[in-house]
Amino acid sequence: IFNTIEKKYSKTKFEGEIIWDENKPEGTARKLLNINKIKSLVWEPEISLDEGLDLMIKEFKKDLKNGTCRY
Repeated sequence: IFNTIEKKYSKTKFEGEIIWDENKPEGTARKLLNINKIKSLVWEPEISLDEGLDLMIKEFKKDLKNGTCRY
């Protein structure tokens, strides 16, 4: 989660402070993802995480400008 948040803030040039509540668990200590089943169906993601973040930020800015943002 931390790495994804860092990427998002880096892409938006966020200069504030990120405050983490270390008293709350982040979830399981180690998360394992097995993508063998989906790959056996010949599925591949169409965009990367970075591309997805870029698209999300672009759409958010557009919606914010147009007054159609639901946050």
